[in-house]
Amino acid sequence: MMMPGADPDPYSSLINQILSAMLPQLNQDIGPQIRQAGWDPSGNLVSGSQDFGIGTLHYSLGGLSGLSSLQLNSLSVSALDASNPGYLTGTMNFAGSFSSNISATVGADFKIWFVDPSVSIALTLKSCSISGSMNFHADIGAVILKLDQVSNGAASISYGDSSYDISGLGPFDSLADTIGDAMMGLLKGQIQSEVSAAASMVVSQAVSGILPQSVPL
Repeated sequence: MMMPGADPDPYSSLINQILSAMLPQLNQDIGPQIRQAGWDPSGNLVSGSQDFGIGTLHYSLGGLSGLSSLQLNSLSVSALDASNPGYLTGTMNFAGSFSSNISATVGADFKIWFVDPSVSIALTLKSCSISGSMNFHADIGAVILKLDQVSNGAASISYGDSSYDISGLGPFDSLADTIGDAMMGLLKGQIQSEVSAAASMVVSQAVSGILPQSVPL
């Protein structure tokens, strides 16, 4: 058995063996768990208003979809503390991608002069990927190393392109680009934040759901 205080790299390699073996099961579990948690599609996320000078748009963002297409590409140890007798602590990083676009719907009323058209805006983030981290704990036994606990960490989403589709403006259709650009700028950060929080939570729950996992020393 390797002793605490030794070079942590052998322990990292052993934990990475466990994580690599877990990936196929995690990728089966993540999509259903995201849907069961109500994140794909989502309900209402945020409401607010935006003044456009000639009128005010009162909006509600919801209908977030595409999260359940997440697949993890990698899961590995990034930092490890082997100084404690009998157990290890550390951080693992994960990276993944979404096979579907991430989209959300904005329902809005545009109060302008004497009319009040109902507006619908579909916001889409394309070629999305995610990276994040979480902490872990592993027990060092006489003959096995057992990964037994992870805690929810943090994640961030990036995307390659974005687009919007707006309808319902009627006689004010010439304002479509102005309103669409403004709403995308205003809300894409909110979409990224919601996706990042949901993915971080579900990934850690999915990992926890198939722990403990062991490997011989």
